[in-house]
Amino acid sequence: MKATSLIYQLFTGFYKIIPFKKQVCSLLRKIPFKENFYTDLKFRAPFQVKINEQSFSLFHWESTIENEIFWHGLGNTWESETIFVWKKICPHVNIILDIGANTGVYSLMAKAINPSVNIFAFEPSDLVYNKLTFNNKMNNFDIHCINKGVSNISDSLTFYDVEGTHQTSASLEPAKLKDLPSFKGKIREYQISTITIDEFIRDNNLEKVDLIKIDVELHEPQILEGFSTYLTLYYPYIIIEVLTTEVAKKLNKIITKTEYEIFNIEHNKLTKTDKLTPIGCYNYLLAHPSKKVTSLFN
Repeated sequence: MKATSLIYQLFTGFYKIIPFKKQVCSLLRKIPFKENFYTDLKFRAPFQVKINEQSFSLFHWESTIENEIFWHGLGNTWESETIFVWKKICPHVNIILDIGANTGVYSLMAKAINPSVNIFAFEPSDLVYNKLTFNNKMNNFDIHCINKGVSNISDSLTFYDVEGTHQTSASLEPAKLKDLPSFKGKIREYQISTITIDEFIRDNNLEKVDLIKIDVELHEPQILEGFSTYLTLYYPYIIIEVLTTEVAKKLNKIITKTEYEIFNIEHNKLTKTDKLTPIGCYNYLLAHPSKKVTSLFN
């Protein structure tokens, strides 16, 4: 065993038993470090996240998301392209649907940027919903946290989750985890309540929706299918993740029936394209031509 490897193991072993982990990490953050170094140094405590001239508090649950944000800053590594677009659009909207909110980073970000915005954050996973509400209360925000999934029917459906303390890949689609040959972990299956966007809009008397983020691990087409009534009435900005060719094909069929323009989100810029494809780009912005979206990014 190399001396440097032994020293590293001794340091990380010592780190696990010491108190004041957040303070230690805050000091170490000021010096250069290697990627594998910071991934082993986590803590359970809140920290401040800066965004533009604002900030919000985020509790570090020892997950990859918080760790990336703590060590590198918001938008520098984790989902940097999507965060870039989100920051540009949030100041100009009034009502947001954050579908697949997880612990609420995007919702918290939007509320910090635009305090008057009305946000509905959907998260069905029993592993992370309480973390979403905790982050909301910790910031004294008024984000509407909803413990439901969004789909093409309002019903009770099987949800495929993981065992552990946190997840980022749970889905209503068995293909994401349960039927994925490379996934070797255990799957927890349980029933969740789902709702369509159309029904949610009617139930809450929403006169419009301005921005929707959809990140639901292969279930994106079903969400747009459940948005058939109001989609072409409101034409909100839609930021959507496209992970597979099959998902892309289903989404393209829906989008071709609308006037949406499609933009790749890559290298902190938007590039107009004819269709969605998971090759080379996984995150897209859909915008109606009337939005003049490119003016937001000049």
